[in-house]
Amino acid sequence: ADRGGIASINVVHEVARLSPSERRNRSLMIKKVRDFWVRDVLHNSLYKAVLIDLGMEYKPYEVTYPWKSFFKETKVEIRTEIPVGTSVENIFDEQNGELLILGAPGSGKTTTLLHLAEILLNRAECNETLPIPIVFNLSSWTEQKIEFGDWIIEELNVRYGVPNKIAQSWAKKDNILLLLDGLDEVEQIRREKCVEAINDYRSKHGFTNIVVCSRIADYDILETKLKMQAAILIQSLTVEQIDSYLESLGNSLSPLRQIIKLDTDLQNLAQSTLLLNI
Repeated sequence: ADRGGIASINVVHEVARLSPSERRNRSLMIKKVRDFWVRDVLHNSLYKAVLIDLGMEYKPYEVTYPWKSFFKETKVEIRTEIPVGTSVENIFDEQNGELLILGAPGSGKTTTLLHLAEILLNRAECNETLPIPIVFNLSSWTEQKIEFGDWIIEELNVRYGVPNKIAQSWAKKDNILLLLDGLDEVEQIRREKCVEAINDYRSKHGFTNIVVCSRIADYDILETKLKMQAAILIQSLTVEQIDSYLESLGNSLSPLRQIIKLDTDLQNLAQSTLLLNI
């Protein structure tokens, strides 16, 4: 710069570029996940039928969090409240991509997971340095497949048609983001082993982002808890939310609105987004 002037220096960090074949494989995988889970499952489900802001709260004692003992010793209060309107992607980001989603049957766990998948797929499409979000259903895990990494590779091959060599490379390099649905769908006698297998995998791939979904009643009976940053519980709908939703559908449902206000059994049924839509 001239004497007394100001010089500007631009520092550019060079990012490893993908080869044309790597970029093509990545794009194909993103499209496969989007086509099936977002287009065919999420958008054809109750996702647009019941557009209600689901209440959520943190459940800190549902996961094994390494700093939990520190909070107890220092008497720091562990936060449980989640402000109304907070999006699941904001929670995911705040918890460094480690999240357990719990809820009652029909509460919207899978819908919440797939909504997050859509957001993460959009991000991965715009930024090739981000891992590929891939949805897996844990119901196919068996105790014989103790090595969770082997199960992931097999699922990539069988469910998504990814060649073993590419699947192994993605898993080894932590190029995938695991969205694991249906922990409660694992056979009960094998569920404990499945949690242990996930924890073992996380001890070897600690920087792999992971989200797990489960019914809370099935998860609560497990002695082993997932080693995760945080757990959230999707709360049941309130009477006010139910009434507001029915009101939005028009005057034809006014009789139902009145009955639900008086009938506690119907109120309990309608607290599930699934049953409310039905």
